[in-house]
Amino acid sequence: ERVVVEAIFGDIPIGIYVIRGENVMLVGEMDHARDVFLAAKLRQVSQEEILRAQKAQKEDREAIKRKEKFEWPLQDDYI
Repeated sequence: ERVVVEAIFGDIPIGIYVIRGENVMLVGEMDHARDVFLAAKLRQVSQEEILRAQKAQKEDREAIKRKEKFEWPLQDDYI
């Protein structure tokens, strides 16, 4: 799974999903040009860093809903 937060992204391995049943189909197309374009604009970080950034972003959104000010615990070099 690819997680994007602001200008950083990270890949999180989620394993294999096994789906049992009839009439199950998965159709998809990889857009390599889009992947290269996004990779040029975003910076890849480790799994731990992206999960921390995702948690901070979620807490920030919740604080905004409660009309509170929330400071991200991220360093300036992340963005």
